[in-house]
Amino acid sequence: MTRRFDTLENKFVTRILTRIRQWVNTVIQVITFESTNFTPQHQYRANLLAVIIVGNLGVLSIIALYIVSASIPRAGGGLVAVFVSALINIWAFYHVSKGHTRLASRLVVGFGWIGVCLTALSAGGLYSSAIMALVTLFIIGLLLLDRVAQIILYLVTVIYFFFLWGIELSGNLPYAPFKDLPFRMMMLLIIFTGLFVIVGYHLYAITKSQKLIKDLQIEAERREMQRSLTQDLAHDLRTPVSVLKTNAYLIRKRTEKGLPTDEALDSLEQKIDDLSLMIEELFQLTLLDTKIPRRVSDVITLDVLLVQCVDVLSNFATKKGIELTCEIEPNIVTTVHGDNGQLKRAFENLIKNALQYNHRGGTVVVQMSNADDNIVVSITDTGIGIAPHDLEHIFERFYRANKARTLHDKVGTGIGLSATKRIISLHNGYIKVDSIPDKGSTFTVVLPLIRI
Repeated sequence: MTRRFDTLENKFVTRILTRIRQWVNTVIQVITFESTNFTPQHQYRANLLAVIIVGNLGVLSIIALYIVSASIPRAGGGLVAVFVSALINIWAFYHVSKGHTRLASRLVVGFGWIGVCLTALSAGGLYSSAIMALVTLFIIGLLLLDRVAQIILYLVTVIYFFFLWGIELSGNLPYAPFKDLPFRMMMLLIIFTGLFVIVGYHLYAITKSQKLIKDLQIEAERREMQRSLTQDLAHDLRTPVSVLKTNAYLIRKRTEKGLPTDEALDSLEQKIDDLSLMIEELFQLTLLDTKIPRRVSDVITLDVLLVQCVDVLSNFATKKGIELTCEIEPNIVTTVHGDNGQLKRAFENLIKNALQYNHRGGTVVVQMSNADDNIVVSITDTGIGIAPHDLEHIFERFYRANKARTLHDKVGTGIGLSATKRIISLHNGYIKVDSIPDKGSTFTVVLPLIRI
């Protein structure tokens, strides 16, 4: 029997400790904006309420200790009032954890107002330091309550002030056991500390709430852009896939009849290039939505990297009938910190764009030089250029200049330049563009150099 009783007692203690742990975790989650029970619009009120309730419980504990230690007359009634106030605050926090912020606000402010008013009445009336607590509570009410409740709070507070004034004039002010200086000092310190914490957390909570709303807006925009991208891809993929099937059929028929297939093969190869471009830009999309790995300790020799990029794209340039050259000033420093693969991807994007939107017989010149403590790489083409109204948007995700798309009928998602800009930014550099329609464009990349 004794063993069974001990087992039940242990289970009861374990359950109590578990409940306390859950309550503490809930407090921490709400205060640190980790709760999932609230929309961003209600998150601010819930968090501020949690801080105020925790602060109230702390203040009530201090007052209870003071009442017990100071042997104040009629201390029993004061302790009962403190205990009831603590229960009300715990009840209010329960409603906060359930998302009932409006009810919790009215509980905290309403019962708090009654408690402070009774304290002021018994501690000196208008001369009581508890009046400052009433002012603090009024500020809290303005932050937490809805408009109607704010007006009610204002009116009853003004009426209460006149009530205290009338008692003071009549000389019927009750006996005040809390007129001793230590208690007044303690109340003043508590009030000013509470104001400091509440106003500070008010600013912090607003900032966090705004960030939450902004994050949701960004997420909504990202989903909308991905939806648009999916629609564009579904539309753009139909054409090259249809052409591939048609050309494959024609090649088979021509081969059966012994006819030349060079033209069909050229068209097939062009559509394969288009599909490869779309797949590459889809990969660029993953770069924009994930953190690019960057080994900052790697030392990159940028002139070697640029020559590699030009070599990779030389066949593409020859096929399009465009002259691609690389000019590097002699005796310059070409070393930078960064990730070789990502920098190569960025410069290949820029060079391939210069080739893609160029005319047959045009040129693309890649140049490298030093300027102060930076390496400057420019890619200049004689292509179709970019309209002035498109220049400010050219690095935006999914943006495609209408002229480039209409004249050249190229598949593309508008991701490449946005990914390129991000890669350059993550290497502490920047990119800019100058362009004249029908004359050409110059993309300039500036990266900080390192001297070995």
